[in-house]
Amino acid sequence: MNETIYDQIRGFVQLNANEIVVNDAGNGYLRHLDRTTGKTSTFAGLCNRFDRTHKDGTFSAARFSNIKFNIIRHHKRNSLFVLDGNNVIKELDLATKMVSSFLNIDSAGKLLPAYKGTASQNKHCDQSHHPSDTRY
Repeated sequence: MNETIYDQIRGFVQLNANEIVVNDAGNGYLRHLDRTTGKTSTFAGLCNRFDRTHKDGTFSAARFSNIKFNIIRHHKRNSLFVLDGNNVIKELDLATKMVSSFLNIDSAGKLLPAYKGTASQNKHCDQSHHPSDTRY
C-alpha cells in the first residue's frame, strides 16, 4: 500500500462533513482528504519542494512558494485563502478551480497590487514519494 508522505503540515480547513483540505507546506501542495473513502489526493499545487517559485493558474498547474499558515474559508466568495511566501495572499476559487494572487504585502506592511508569479520546471520532485491518490 502506498502512503502519502506529508512534510510540515501547517493547517487545514474542513470543506464539509467528509472532506478536508490540508496545508502540506513542505511539499508545496494543498492535499484533499476524503474521510469516507480514506483517500488522499492533490487538491491544488505542483510539487515545489526545492523550487520555491509561485505561479497562478488552475488548481493542477498552480505553484505555491511556501504556504505559511492555516487555510481560511470564505463561504460567500466560495473560496479558500492562503498566505503564500513573499507575503502574497492567494485565492483558490472553488467554483472555477483557479488560483490567483489576491493581495501582496510588502515588508513594511503596505498593500501592493497583486502580481503573477513565474515558475520554472521542478525536476527535484520524485512523484513516487508524493502519490496523488493514496490511502491514509
